[in-house]
Amino acid sequence: MSTVEHQRRWALEQRRLTTLMHLGVAPLACQIDAPGARPVQRLTPPEAIKGRSDGDNPIGRAETVAGAALAQGSSATEPVETRKSLGQDQPVAATAAPVAFQLLIVSAGQWLWLEQLEDALIRREQLQLVQGMARSISEGDVAMTHLQFDWPLASHAHLPRDADAARESVAGQLRRLARERQARGVVLMGAACKDWVHVPPALLCLEIPATLAMLTTPALKRDAWGVLQPHSR
Repeated sequence: MSTVEHQRRWALEQRRLTTLMHLGVAPLACQIDAPGARPVQRLTPPEAIKGRSDGDNPIGRAETVAGAALAQGSSATEPVETRKSLGQDQPVAATAAPVAFQLLIVSAGQWLWLEQLEDALIRREQLQLVQGMARSISEGDVAMTHLQFDWPLASHAHLPRDADAARESVAGQLRRLARERQARGVVLMGAACKDWVHVPPALLCLEIPATLAMLTTPALKRDAWGVLQPHSR
């Protein structure tokens, strides 16, 4: 296997492992070959090309930079390019900028309600408003629970912190909660959270004003009800 292909396969493997960790799945790998089975080709971390000088092998130098970036926990899909300056090839790694945000995720009725928290605070009035809206479109008792999703994940500081990794992690949370609560759909409250939320195709997606906006401007509740009413039961 060529060094370039090895780098590519290693990057894909790191992205796969990151996704599994976000979903709470422990990735397992066999350590020995079963008797009579075909030997498993285990992927090892890429190593820097040795025995060649930077001036003799500019491509090798670019690959070495990519391997170092992966070893330090950079995003698995970060491209590496070379640029010419003063007649010499210089490797430049394109890094994905880290992002940070907080989401309010409420499970109420058969819906998951999401809103970005601009000041990292969850107000009682917000939860009361969500509960009232959930009652208006749900049958029976509305059992409400809520959590605050903070990105980046403090418990996984070694993982990538870019926007793509954030969206994957939020999607994993939504799939888990939707499965546990047998959710019918997702209600996005405010446009800000749309930057981080990709609703699974199996779930309905409704968009209404943010709870803080509705509490500040009560007339917006009418707009929210116009979206929610067709889904009332």
